[in-house]
Amino acid sequence: QFRFLPRWGETAGGVRTEIIWIAFNAVVIYYSYDFVFNKMNLFWTSQTMGVPRKYFYLILPLAFTAMTVR
Repeated sequence: QFRFLPRWGETAGGVRTEIIWIAFNAVVIYYSYDFVFNKMNLFWTSQTMGVPRKYFYLILPLAFTAMTVR
């Protein structure tokens, strides 16, 4: 949709969408980190393997951090 705009509009739109994406990722990283390390009970375990669920939910902050860096 930006290709129909002038060159400066295309650049401004691209920068604006990247800023919104980074802000969204920052919010998700913050809340998922807070959930995993502060609100999750240490004794919650997976039913089949007996591993603490914290290790499974740790993928959320790691994945969104990787998406932000990319």
